[in-house]
Amino acid sequence: MSAALIADNQVRVYLDDILQTQGIVYTVEAYDPLSGSPRAIQFITPPTIGIRVLITVSTNAQYTVTGNTLTFNATGGLVPNDSSIIAVTSWNDTRQQDILTQVFVGPITQNVVAQEGYDDTVYSPDTVDGASGSFDYAAGSIITVNNFILEREIIDTSRLWVTLNGNRLFYGSGFTMSGQELVLTSGVINAIDVMMITLFTNSVAPGAMAFRIFQDMRGVQATYRITTDTTTTLTATLGATDDVMYVTNAAALAEPDLAINIWGVLTVDGERIMYRTRDTVSNTVSGLRRGTAGTGAATHAVNAIVYDLGRGNLLAQEFQNYIDYNEFMADGVTTLFTADNVVLAGDDSTLINEAVEVYVGGILLTELTGYTIIGNNPVAVQFDTAPVAGVQITVLIRQGVTWYAPGINTASDGVALQNTDTQAARFLRGM
Repeated sequence: MSAALIADNQVRVYLDDILQTQGIVYTVEAYDPLSGSPRAIQFITPPTIGIRVLITVSTNAQYTVTGNTLTFNATGGLVPNDSSIIAVTSWNDTRQQDILTQVFVGPITQNVVAQEGYDDTVYSPDTVDGASGSFDYAAGSIITVNNFILEREIIDTSRLWVTLNGNRLFYGSGFTMSGQELVLTSGVINAIDVMMITLFTNSVAPGAMAFRIFQDMRGVQATYRITTDTTTTLTATLGATDDVMYVTNAAALAEPDLAINIWGVLTVDGERIMYRTRDTVSNTVSGLRRGTAGTGAATHAVNAIVYDLGRGNLLAQEFQNYIDYNEFMADGVTTLFTADNVVLAGDDSTLINEAVEVYVGGILLTELTGYTIIGNNPVAVQFDTAPVAGVQITVLIRQGVTWYAPGINTASDGVALQNTDTQAARFLRGM
């Protein structure tokens, strides 16, 4: 198709699958018949590094979709007759599907040269020239072949949507794959045949994984992995005051070591329970301490899920959330307290006010009542009135760490935690 046929309004540009406005975000270069170069779009402001750019052209398309309306091209496309059945297949929100559609019309031609090697034919005298048998003879011919080279490696062929003249083809019966080339089992297509191949991302939603962020009555958080090997269920009702718990598999729960003050720890229906003894023969844990860390003792039914919260399932300290803080003792005179351990990047006052917590005598002050944050590197807190002498002042900020592999200018590269190859992610998956 000649680039001269493409109207500007038939060109659409998407950044990370979000439609952009022509004339504001980008312009379309005019067609120049003398240059012979393909037309291009020009961004007014260059897109940020890492953003995916998608350019589509609807010229000669049989239909277009705008919003939720499908419009057939009445002049150059296919207009259905009365009573025709129209079937529409959609993939809903496609922003994470990385869809690529390639259209091939007819085969391509190739020159094939047949070369006769030395002594491949009967010896010919020097009177024979330019024919088979003469020295260094070669003959060329033109053949037609398909050229369905895809733009990416195909890991799962079931994720290909292939049609020939509108008829769906399937792997094994309509086509096969050879590297990145799709090979039709029916051979070379005709000059007017239309082959359409839609590819989807090879990255699909992985299987579920689980972890628990447990926060105790003091607000201290800890992250534990949840794995099949360290999970079991109740085989008998557990009363709120019972001292023995019957489970399907006691070996899924950690062995206590009271000699070094290591208790077994588990949760069931949100109740955190510590235990002194584990019996893998009778499948029980006993010597229970009920409703620990601010949870409430309760009755739990048969088949309630029991999760091990032993040290073996505790995520390493360097991957846990943590707190940077400074503590001061008020003297009744000082109103300015500088927390050298509490440092924030940037100078957005709204974010600073939300991130920094100030306690006076163990009570959290809210809505900046009675104080102002006047610095961020380090954080400095200015009280309107000096706190009473002998009262402890605490200035803190809660910090988090990422378990993901970083992306370009982002905390994550977009890969699901189930597939992320970091130490924290591997631990949470039970690896």
